[in-house]
Amino acid sequence: MAPSAPAPARAAAPRRSQQERSDTTRSALLDAALDVLATEGYARATTSRVCERAGLSRGAHLHHFGTRDGLLSAAVEQLAAQLIELHLGSFPDDEQPDPGRGLDTLWDLYTGRLFVTGMEVIMAARTDPDLLLRLKPLERQLNVQSARLCRRLFRAHGTQDEFDELMLFVLAAVRGVAMLDTTNPTTAARRARRWRIVREHLLAVLSPA
Repeated sequence: MAPSAPAPARAAAPRRSQQERSDTTRSALLDAALDVLATEGYARATTSRVCERAGLSRGAHLHHFGTRDGLLSAAVEQLAAQLIELHLGSFPDDEQPDPGRGLDTLWDLYTGRLFVTGMEVIMAARTDPDLLLRLKPLERQLNVQSARLCRRLFRAHGTQDEFDELMLFVLAAVRGVAMLDTTNPTTAARRARRWRIVREHLLAVLSPA
């Protein structure tokens, strides 16, 4: 019997470069920082807690960020970038988006994990001048994106003289109810009822006279 042909050699997986490994470690630390901020709060987002969540050594943190402030500053910047991307991804494609759908889009946006994390950072900045200083330009970017999103979601109201004030009211109402849910958690059924009531009032405001 003829000998069988040798199995073809399996191609070795390409080795990652030092830069790729470094980028992976940095991303893991930032993701862990955002996770700790969202679940445990700003005060508990220590370097040791973040490293533990990421499964990395303190040395990895020191190499990439040096201090807790450096780590959390980078995490806040990443959070802002993700929120902006989320805003952009919420833009509707249809010609005339329905106001009810627009309100639901805002509700989904501001009840998500990223918003909860953002609120935690904003509250911490009230008593942390350095964090507040770092947060200001990022907050301005988010405000610009929120305004752009509202113009897309509620284009039928875009020619009104009081459009900006109307959108501030809508955003304040949606964010307020979302914050209420983070500070006073309740059941899914009560949360849905809470939003349904607010949504009905907002639709009445957005409806033409």
